[in-house]
This record gives sequence, C-alpha cells and structure tokens, in this order.
Amino acid sequence: DFVSMSFYKIFGYPTGVGALLMRKRCVPMMQRPWFAGGTIKFVTCSDASKPNSASEVTPTPHGKKGNGSFASNASSEGSNHGPRDPMHVLAHDHEAFEDGTINYLSLAALSYGIEFMTSLDMTKVSGHVQALTSDLIDSLSGLVHSNGQTVINILGPNSSYKRGGTVSINVVDVNGTIIPPMVVEKLANEQMISIRSGCFCNPGDSEILFPEAWRAMMELLDEGDPLKAREMGLGIAAAIRISVGIPTSDSDITRVIKFLASFKNTTKDQFEHLMVCPMAAH
Repeated sequence: DFVSMSFYKIFGYPTGVGALLMRKRCVPMMQRPWFAGGTIKFVTCSDASKPNSASEVTPTPHGKKGNGSFASNASSEGSNHGPRDPMHVLAHDHEAFEDGTINYLSLAALSYGIEFMTSLDMTKVSGHVQALTSDLIDSLSGLVHSNGQTVINILGPNSSYKRGGTVSINVVDVNGTIIPPMVVEKLANEQMISIRSGCFCNPGDSEILFPEAWRAMMELLDEGDPLKAREMGLGIAAAIRISVGIPTSDSDITRVIKFLASFKNTTKDQFEHLMVCPMAAH
C-alpha cells in the first residue's frame, strides 16, 4: 500500500528528492493536523469580531470533491458569536503533504537516473553486490590482533546470505574496547574512503546494541545535560557503515580492508587527540 524512496540512494543523484507512493484508497487514512506553505486551500486566524465559522465547514476526506480536509481547535460549547479559533482546510490528495516549493530544478535528473537503472540487468547487479559483500565480510572476519582479539565486530549476519550490501561494524582495539566510530570515519576520509558513522537514523537499534551507553545517556538527560548525552551517543553508542553498490569494485574492497587492518595492535588511547567528543575518551 505504501512505498517510500530516496532517489539518491538508488542512483546517486539528486539528493533531497524522495517520494512516498501510496494507493489512492489509502489517502483518506492520512491525517495531518498541521499545514505548511502550498498545502492548504483556506486558512483563518482567530478573530473576535466575526462568528465562529468552524461549525459552518463540513470536513471531507482527501480525494473527494468539496472543501478538502479541515482541522480546527474550535470548541463546540457556547455561542457562535465569540472568539474564533484558527482553522485551515487542506488541499486535496498529495498536495496536502507537499510542503513549500519542491526541488523542481533537480527533478529533471530523475528520468536519466531511472533510465540508467532500467538499462541494467538486476540479476547481474545483485550478483555483483553479493559477491563483493561476501568478500568484504570474509576479509573483515580475518582481521585479528596479535593477542587473538578480533579487530572488527560485525553487527549483523556474518555471511552474505539474505542480506544486502550494507555492512555495519565497530573497530575494536587490542584490549577489546571500541574505537569511536567518528575517529575511524575521520581517518578513512583522509584516505578518500567514504564510510558513514553514527546510528544511521535508527536510535532504537542503537539502544539494543549499546544498552549500557544508552543508560548512561539517559542519566545525563535526567540531569538536564542533553548536549553531553548527544556527545556520548556520537562517541560510543554508534557504529560504522560500509556500503557496497553498483560502482564498487574489487580494488575498493581491498582499500577499505587495508585501511581497517591498520588498526591492528592499536589502543583507543592512541586516537584520543582525534576524539571530537570529550565523553568518548572515558
């Protein structure tokens, strides 16, 4: 019934352009109590000199002819001749959910991206991504410190079976301590290797993976210090994401493995000067 998509994650460009596709029968299910530019047909502010007109507007579901969807804070109690609460009437269908001016300058690029994707043999693309992901995971699993401690913690399946081309990891020092993902990303960027660190817009998953860190963060929030809680989250309640896609090559996998192998027999303290977050150093 619903499909959400971000086009740059499919073919790289343009960023900032996505879509939510839904069946027309599902549109009336969408409830929106607020509005933004370009999403309404009518709006009025409180006006004590005119009657309360909230009762005079008949709300109709999205997609039907008439006034469109309407929202009001007006009370049903008392006379119609009192202060009128603000109200608005949403536009019809998708127009009620498209805030402001869409990125129309970039929309022209979508057709080229879609044409490129449809020109590919998706079976070959899938095989390409799966093969490189398998090589990546096997190589990551083989990185070990001289004392036997693994260098990489793979957060997820240790094989390419029934998984995509995104591999989440943490780099672990010789003592078994996680090296802050932000530090790893910074060092990778210096070598022109593109990886991502953070919780990847998935705080729930992060809470499951790093429960002790999140308990400490909640204590900081209770103490009224959200900034330190955020810093701690960025430093220790996070991971590194390596993504394999259509343009990824064997040499790319070799480069990232060589980079991660450079953390063998290191300690977290060696990277303290790179820690943007003071909380991550403790």
